[in-house]
Amino acid sequence: MQSEKFWCVVLQIQEAIHFLFFLVLYIFAFLLISKFKKRKEYYFAGWCSFWPFRLL
Repeated sequence: MQSEKFWCVVLQIQEAIHFLFFLVLYIFAFLLISKFKKRKEYYFAGWCSFWPFRLL
């Protein structure tokens, strides 16, 4: 019982780390793209496509 709780917490932490890692990576990538393209549309389009994709 105790180990089950432990693994549940570990998995939740792992998920949070993955989410934060991809979020930072994504923001960084889009800042680079918007810097080169000098267009804000790319940035917002990226956000709109990103969140529904993450929920799947």
